[in-house]
Amino acid sequence: MKRLVTTIVLAFAAAPASIAYADAPTKEQIEAAKQAFTEGDALYRAGKFEEAILKLRESYRLSQNPVLLYNIGYIEEQAGHEDRALFYYKKFLTDAPKGAPRLDEAMERVAALEKEGVKASADPDAPVAPTANPPPPPPPTAKIEHQLVWAVPPGLPVDIVAAVPPADHVLTVSYRTAGEATFTVLPMFTRNDKQVARIPAARVLSGTVQYYLELKGPDGKLVARMGRGTAPNLINIEANAKPVYDATMADDGTDAPPAAPERVPLPPPPPPPGSGPKPPEPPDPARFATIKWISTGVAGGLLGASIVSYIIAGIQHDKLVTDSKSCGVPPCRQFDQEHDQKLEDLGERYDTIFKVTLVAGVAVSGVAGYFWYRDVKAKREHRSKVSVVPSVGSGFAGLTAVGSF
Repeated sequence: MKRLVTTIVLAFAAAPASIAYADAPTKEQIEAAKQAFTEGDALYRAGKFEEAILKLRESYRLSQNPVLLYNIGYIEEQAGHEDRALFYYKKFLTDAPKGAPRLDEAMERVAALEKEGVKASADPDAPVAPTANPPPPPPPTAKIEHQLVWAVPPGLPVDIVAAVPPADHVLTVSYRTAGEATFTVLPMFTRNDKQVARIPAARVLSGTVQYYLELKGPDGKLVARMGRGTAPNLINIEANAKPVYDATMADDGTDAPPAAPERVPLPPPPPPPGSGPKPPEPPDPARFATIKWISTGVAGGLLGASIVSYIIAGIQHDKLVTDSKSCGVPPCRQFDQEHDQKLEDLGERYDTIFKVTLVAGVAVSGVAGYFWYRDVKAKREHRSKVSVVPSVGSGFAGLTAVGSF
């Protein structure tokens, strides 16, 4: 019905330009028609179908807007007047211009009602002629008083609330979600002077929820209903809608258990004296002393080997030079492959050993220097410690110093 309301308001604005009447309504009639429609819409939302139908008829009489015929037929069907609803649906299909809203819905409703064997009323607006001896009025019948639900947020339950019916009557709610073929029937229970039924949150996810109410008498026969399976009330599921449920109520109608108080963890008890974590022990100077001397020895050996290799490589170089000058002005003889090649190979080998041992000796010297530094630092951390405690004796009082060196 929400979408129908929007359609009607727009139709009022467009009526003079899109629909030609024999006697076009005046501006005053259009304003009065708008007011009647607004009142009829409020009555429909309050569940007062009969009064809403009268207001929409008045709005149609003033504006002659055929789109109103669909709304009148829709509410007539909600009120259980299928013959009147069929009349207005057919009249809407006949009078509405091409392209008018709700033409497809009207054709579907006409087909559905005629399939059920409903015959259209000859003239639902004709007054009943009074008789000489009018029959006594029918006894009052029970009715459903319920405020329609239009929109709810997803993921939360929905409470359908109605007035409490007579004690021997039974009120139920039937609902289904979009895409479901059958309705789920919920019995309503009394809570705080109201009849309540809850649609669970797991069924309220997206799209729409369809529902209708039925009131049955003590004999099990239908007394009244609000909506029906073929024309249910629609609840739109919208993210910004307000929740429609009682947080203090459980799903079975009883009071929801109170929320458990938030538990704040207590701080752990202090550890007993002497059981706390011990301070880290300073590094042992003896360990660093051993490593520093080993690394220093290795560095010294590598550097010594480097010096010896350098000297031997130089000797081989000098031998080659002397050999080349032994016969006078060089070159006085050709290179001796058997003798001089051995000198050259030996010199190159010791030159390589010199370079390798020099680099390794410098690297190990750096390591030795690091451990020398750690040894000195560890010795500083093991400096003498002095503890002072009170001391009381016979005839004196003072402090006692205990030192470790």
